[in-house]
Amino acid sequence: MVHLVVVALAAFVAAALLTAAGVAAFRVLAQHAGWLDVPNARSSHSVPVPRAAGVVFVIVAPVVFAAAQLLVTGGLPDGVAAWWATSWLLAAVSLYDDWRGLPAVLRLAVQLAVAAAFLAATGTWMPPWRALLLVLWLVGASNAYNFMDGVDGLAAGQALLGMAALAGLGLLREHAWLPVLAAALSGGALGFLVHNFPPARVFMGDVGSVWLGYSFASLAVLNMDRGVPFAASVVVLGMFLADVGATLLLRIRRRERILDAHRTHFYQRLVRAGWSHAQTTGLYLLGTGWLGLL
Repeated sequence: MVHLVVVALAAFVAAALLTAAGVAAFRVLAQHAGWLDVPNARSSHSVPVPRAAGVVFVIVAPVVFAAAQLLVTGGLPDGVAAWWATSWLLAAVSLYDDWRGLPAVLRLAVQLAVAAAFLAATGTWMPPWRALLLVLWLVGASNAYNFMDGVDGLAAGQALLGMAALAGLGLLREHAWLPVLAAALSGGALGFLVHNFPPARVFMGDVGSVWLGYSFASLAVLNMDRGVPFAASVVVLGMFLADVGATLLLRIRRRERILDAHRTHFYQRLVRAGWSHAQTTGLYLLGTGWLGLL
């Protein structure tokens, strides 16, 4: 147990430091290359900001975890390789979407295919109805997380606290690898948050937000039969899922086109009502912290 705590803490610190340094380098490169998010009518920022910097923790966190696992056990756990491969595939598509843009239908089709490939790669047999529900969960959580990446620090802060909660739960359950993986992801989020907390100097882009949502959802699936309740991963995403779910229901009730871009999420309403990005992010992170303690 003590050994696992030490390894998890080392993974957290390493991922945080490497991500912070990597994002700093990315900022310089993005400024010179013109990889900037230019404000538009739906933006919450007023000046161009380097975008897609989430690619740094997408690379760093899994590599740190893999290094820790290889040093400790000599190999990757069953199922984790499937998450790693499919999450990077999804990240690559999302990165392309950040730069060039993809039609919504094509983006959704890729996400469905990636989710199905992940379930197939885990090698666990399940009834078709269960597989369908899990595919919808994976795709839904990925997009919900992306929808919530709209104010400075919110998505990264959620990952920091949510993954830390899962790491703690893994330690309590004496899980073989969840504490280390979740700690690496939490550390990567902290390293990014150094540059993204209000006022943000970089944005993670779809490559970061979609990947984080997919990672939360994938860990829930991988650990269903490993002593970690599926509900645990749902609870730590509670603030995000509640906002997205309530917004979706309201838009359906108003007969709005749910695929159209909008600014009606609760966190967006708070900003328009005069809340600062720091205040809005702080409110959501307080909620996530409380849910993580449940």
